[in-house]
Amino acid sequence: MRSTIAFVLLALVLASCGELPRPFRPEFKGETNPLLMPVDRAGLVVEPIAGLPDNLGFAERLAESLREEGIVAMTGRGNARSMHLSGEAIEVSGGWDVHLALNDARGHALGMLVWSLPPDGTPPPMATLARAVALALYPDGPVPVAPKPSVAVGEVTGVPGEGGRALARALEFNLKRADVKLADTPTQATHIINALVTIAPARGTPPHETRNVDVRWVVLRADKQEIGQVRQTNDVPIRDIDRNWSEIAYAVADAAVEGLTNLLSRAPPAPR
Repeated sequence: MRSTIAFVLLALVLASCGELPRPFRPEFKGETNPLLMPVDRAGLVVEPIAGLPDNLGFAERLAESLREEGIVAMTGRGNARSMHLSGEAIEVSGGWDVHLALNDARGHALGMLVWSLPPDGTPPPMATLARAVALALYPDGPVPVAPKPSVAVGEVTGVPGEGGRALARALEFNLKRADVKLADTPTQATHIINALVTIAPARGTPPHETRNVDVRWVVLRADKQEIGQVRQTNDVPIRDIDRNWSEIAYAVADAAVEGLTNLLSRAPPAPR
């Protein structure tokens, strides 16, 4: 099944050539099978427990125990797809009763647990609680996390002069910023990203002539199977294409990264 998803528009302001007439509007198409996005990829955020003394370090120890159970768990913000484990501690004569709530990324309840803690701050046996949380997530056992993609930027065609190299370098820079691993060589990559740029004939009258710049990023696995595409289009003043392609390349690559990383996260590497 294929789908086309339009991302939130990004306001792209270029340092030397001003704001583009319209933001590049990235969209991607690719497999939408949710099984391609195991929940471990998004992770589980263990939030601080209200009512517990800070020195108990409950959230940090629970996250560590969950990782030992094969769950990608963390404290902090997580991401838009992360599940959340939150709770409240009620002080009782024997210590605390901790009421935990497990919610998906949209805040929908997945389950609840009650856990008792001793009064003296003795580190509780987190392994038992971590196994209970893991069982709620995966009744049949944890889903293994797919290996992190290793990406190479392949061919960039359709850009005059040194524009192709500028666009490739800009994409590599923005992928690194997004914490995407870059392969040392294309032969070592699990995924290849190619770009086809189409620059339309000029239209309009001087000095307001523009050309439509259409960029199609194609994401391939190492076995050359296409995962999906990210496509962007924008009308750009001719003077900026002629003089400021490096700035345009950075804006295009920056706007494309979100769609590209989504495609990479949805499809596992080719089997070796």
